[in-house]
Amino acid sequence: MCTKCTEKCKSRRNQGFTLLEMLVVIMIMGFLLAMIAPKLLGVFQDAEDTICDSNIKESKKYVSAFETQYSKLPDKMMVPAYYDDTAGTWHGPTEENVIADGNEVFTSAILERIRLMPHVLNVDEVDEIVNDLGIREVVVLNNSDDADGPAGLWGGAPANDASQFCLIDLTAAPAGMTWPMIGGGDNVGDGTGWANHADWNAVGEDIADPKWAYRLILGIGPDSELMHRIIAAEGQCPSFERAAADDTMWGWYVVVLPRLQETVDSFSGSGVHEDITCWADSSDATSQKKRFDLTYVDGEYKRAAFDIFCPEGHRYPEVVEAWGIETIH
Repeated sequence: MCTKCTEKCKSRRNQGFTLLEMLVVIMIMGFLLAMIAPKLLGVFQDAEDTICDSNIKESKKYVSAFETQYSKLPDKMMVPAYYDDTAGTWHGPTEENVIADGNEVFTSAILERIRLMPHVLNVDEVDEIVNDLGIREVVVLNNSDDADGPAGLWGGAPANDASQFCLIDLTAAPAGMTWPMIGGGDNVGDGTGWANHADWNAVGEDIADPKWAYRLILGIGPDSELMHRIIAAEGQCPSFERAAADDTMWGWYVVVLPRLQETVDSFSGSGVHEDITCWADSSDATSQKKRFDLTYVDGEYKRAAFDIFCPEGHRYPEVVEAWGIETIH
């Protein structure tokens, strides 16, 4: 090969890629990424779901172990309700922007599945929680700008260095606390303010688990006795980081308390429905219907009747995604 040709070839090699060639490569890489990314995202979400299912199973074991060892349910679990010490008012997790930093408590998805309503505890309900369930202290959310929380209300004090959490002694708080209740609630606390979730009045609406109706919930937060005595790590769902990105602060697993006898007694005769007929949310037309008695309380095994779901409203095993409400009695 002549010297002139050799120098010409070297010159081409030194020029590198042209702009057109680079654009073609970038387009091909973008196309491949667009094809692969959804599959990778699905893999990550499947992994999260698997971890979450395992966490729910383990949490049930931990709560059961705690109950067996201490003959009570754990203290210092979190009430997912917010107290505004400045205004002196309670807000439930169904309300938007209840925390001073603008975050919502729960995602809208979980609220659609568990249908929370504010319920003002009466004296007898607090007494049942303390004496029958063994829960003497709870942690409540409070204005993050107020380090004392509802201190003037029940002698509350910051539960830890994070001022958003405030410790409440239930033995010194006979009534007036607002807790979230699934499916309905008495916003007065004397049996006269009972209301069901608006969607419950429409045939064909759904709920995650009808057995959860008229039951209070608590979260397994960082201050819980369960964490300090049984579990070493904080009980957060692996999807919490995604939830936090959506301005949602709640990432903890939730304990559904047993339905209180005093709750049933307070709504009996108040026009609140006492049982419902539901059908499994399935494409199978032959799916069996079930009737759920909402007044049933098993006093002998009351503490053992707890249940657990994740911050997105799922439980394990998740037999069906939701139950459709067909008839209200």
